[in-house]
Amino acid sequence: NSRRFRVLHAGEISNGLDYPSNLLLYVLGWHGPSQPSFLAEQMACGRANVSKVVNGLEEGGLVTRGPGGDARSVVVSLTAEGEREARAVFAAGRVMLEELTRDWSDEELVTFATLTGRFAAAAARYEQRLESKPESK
Repeated sequence: NSRRFRVLHAGEISNGLDYPSNLLLYVLGWHGPSQPSFLAEQMACGRANVSKVVNGLEEGGLVTRGPGGDARSVVVSLTAEGEREARAVFAAGRVMLEELTRDWSDEELVTFATLTGRFAAAAARYEQRLESKPESK
């Protein structure tokens, strides 16, 4: 299943971190410094879980917490070591894609990229439509 796949793939990254930790590194590597609420949204989990993951990564020297835009907000950022680990997470994703598509023709790769782009755009429009409904606010 999808969760098992993600957990097994996280094991391919030789940093000794679990899936939630690698996911948080990925999100920060992609989006940059972020508030815990944004991280929870991107990771599809609760803020308590994000806090637990951030605590572990902070203890490992991979992230820091700093002041946000107002007196009560916090922003989580990658350290230099965290940036290296985030790059390793990205590299593992590239290796996986190369393995999964190794026997695909150039034409199949172009078709896949085109359809994936179309699907992502349609999913974004769908999400916007759902968010614009009065009951979703």
